[in-house]
Amino acid sequence: MTEKKLNVYQRLAEVRKSVPYLKKEQKGAQYQYVGSSDVLGSLHAKINEVGLMLIPEIVGHLVTSSERTNAKGNISSEYFTELEMTMTWVNIDDPSDTAKVSWYAQGVDLAGEKGVGKALTYAEKYFLLKTFNIATDKDDPDTFQDKIESKKPIAKISRDQSKELFDLAEEYAELRGMHGEDATNQALKWAAEQLELNSLDDASAEQADKAIKVFRNLISNHSKKNVSAEKQTAQQEPQKAQQENLLEGRTTQPVNWGSK
Repeated sequence: MTEKKLNVYQRLAEVRKSVPYLKKEQKGAQYQYVGSSDVLGSLHAKINEVGLMLIPEIVGHLVTSSERTNAKGNISSEYFTELEMTMTWVNIDDPSDTAKVSWYAQGVDLAGEKGVGKALTYAEKYFLLKTFNIATDKDDPDTFQDKIESKKPIAKISRDQSKELFDLAEEYAELRGMHGEDATNQALKWAAEQLELNSLDDASAEQADKAIKVFRNLISNHSKKNVSAEKQTAQQEPQKAQQENLLEGRTTQPVNWGSK
């Protein structure tokens, strides 16, 4: 069977799964930040693995100069570089399969010759962060993940879970000798009370799973008891028949009275 080749967007999705978060490790004068090398380092191996190449292209270039005066009264020039770019992802297994994105970058430099380089570094870093929706924070990855989990909405009971609970409640009620919709609803109400809910309609998906497990265990235990009772009855029947035969003065097999 031939392995299915992923297209460029499917490959990008695979990269996105690999790095959900980066911690701000670098320190500036007044703040912490994620460095360009941190972003590239976290993604480089996965980008290579899935077979992608990123090609940046400058399509517009503007430099604006201005003068600034420092605290000592010295005047210097400041150069503000702006770049309009096209970032192209290429599927290396099929170079005609591409994804193009328009992008903007900027860089500030005092000397003037490093403005483009700073803008390109800025462009690459933020393009990757935003393309792959990578969150950045001061927290370590575990703390960040805990925050994300705590903010996720609680999944409600699903339609499939509701149907399974109804079927299990109905089966359990019938095993107890109770039939009809009222009996099923009583069993469902009992399950809701065990979860401290007014109704299973208010249950979360996790609570619904617990209720399903409870009903399955009850049904299983009830079935085991029935099998055990039937087995015990089956063992008692020959003894009962033998006793009846003895009372009527007839035997069908020797009676073991025990050794003297």
